[in-house]
Amino acid sequence: MVSYLEQNHLDEPVQSTSKKFHSCDTALVRMHHDMLSAIDKRCCVALLLLDLSATSDTVDHNILLQRVRSRFSVRGLDWFASYLADRTRSAIINNAKSNTYPLEYGVPQGSKLGPIVYLSYISPLTDILKHHNMCYQEPVLGSWCYYVYADDSQMDVSFATNDDNCLNSSITKI
Repeated sequence: MVSYLEQNHLDEPVQSTSKKFHSCDTALVRMHHDMLSAIDKRCCVALLLLDLSATSDTVDHNILLQRVRSRFSVRGLDWFASYLADRTRSAIINNAKSNTYPLEYGVPQGSKLGPIVYLSYISPLTDILKHHNMCYQEPVLGSWCYYVYADDSQMDVSFATNDDNCLNSSITKI
């Protein structure tokens, strides 16, 4: 699935989860670079950090399937639905296994595909950011840049120290 998304340009360039040569460090280094570049230009930088908790447990399978419908063929969508169907969850603590419960919400944790499935679920977030011309290339003064790693999203905006309205208007966009 990863290669399919990459080959068809359906993956997010700002997303560092489950990508070759990427990690949470990739997002942090990029953000750090952008901040230092802005400071070198004597600009101010504001950060907006989003940490969505319990993300893997809250994914609604029906909503997820709606969101990936445009990315896959009918056959691919059927495969995707079968991946989510009839899953169970349990825990093992001190060699004692809990009862097994159906996995009605969420994505399989500990799997290679789980994070990618989650990213498909939150794709509207990156769509909103793109709609408001938020960049993921070289930062532009007064323009938000964003970076994503799993359930953490970081956004930053740089602005001139004498531009009182830039930060307020930028936050209003979000």
